Amino acid sequence: MARLSSWKGDLCDGINMAQKFLEMDYRLLSEDYFRLIQSILTQYLSFQFGLPVIEKDVVDKACYVGSFDGETIAIRSDLGPQHATFLIAHLFGHTVQSCGPNKEAYSLIEMSPSFTNVKNLSEHAFERLRYYENEAAEFAIMLLEDVFGKILNQWYSDWAVADWEYFTGITSVNKHSRAIKVEYGKSRIRAKAVPAIDLHKMQPMYAY
Repeated sequence: MARLSSWKGDLCDGINMAQKFLEMDYRLLSEDYFRLIQSILTQYLSFQFGLPVIEKDVVDKACYVGSFDGETIAIRSDLGPQHATFLIAHLFGHTVQSCGPNKEAYSLIEMSPSFTNVKNLSEHAFERLRYYENEAAEFAIMLLEDVFGKILNQWYSDWAVADWEYFTGITSVNKHSRAIKVEYGKSRIRAKAVPAIDLHKMQPMYAY
């Protein structure tokens, strides 16, 4: 834990210098800064939750950018630092859902590749999927607040909206672009307390 405090301390100086700007506009952050944030977040998950983050050239199939299996988070190694950081936090949120006390509540959510065209879902199934994604985002915000304070809340909220819009626009797992269009100033997502989780091996779930 002392090493973890040291890593967070390394980031602290840079955060303090940029904080007054970040509260207004995170777009002033450099990509190198996000690489540092990604590194700190990865190490925090390993030490605090025993949840390793693995980078791979291919996450099982070329159409996937990340996955979680209850014991690890995997992301593509060619992702930019902002996309990678968002994905790590978001897949942590889904890991909490799958390994937390309410895991049975998500068993009926359609997440298989045949349902990636969410426009074909019933209204009820669509709303369940929206809730599932929103709650994962709330757990992700809590993670980011625990590690960095609230200075990344606007950044993550903007990415979460863009990711949802991207996901709901997919019509085929084999015919889609990974270009996610992030727009500044979306409504901020509120953090949700992370419950105790019991990491265990499960069938992998994938991000596109």
